[in-house]
Amino acid sequence: PAWDPQRSTLLQVLVSLQGLVLVEEPYYNEPGHECDAGTEQGKQASALYNEHARLLALRSALNVAQNPPKGFRDIVDSYWAKFGPKLVAECEESLREPKAGKYSEGFRKVLAKTILPRLRD
Repeated sequence: PAWDPQRSTLLQVLVSLQGLVLVEEPYYNEPGHECDAGTEQGKQASALYNEHARLLALRSALNVAQNPPKGFRDIVDSYWAKFGPKLVAECEESLREPKAGKYSEGFRKVLAKTILPRLRD
């Protein structure tokens, strides 16, 4: 069923997002990319897509941490106090993986030079 602002519910939107975006390889859910599934080109494109999405998510999280929405400072600070160290550790682990590992050199450079320093602050 299509989205209908008069009848669709927030639950329908969230379930749709979960099925399209919150999957291991969302690249293949993009229009025109489903035919790349199972190909070497598709694997490479999907990996780059996931790296880009991860960097965008980290940047967004950092922006919220540095400029929380009005009224949410305590919640954001509490979240970062609890999960910030784990996030730093995960990013550091990504950089320690062998060069031929899971992440591209470009991803590693952006993570090391722009994301990780901000996470550590």
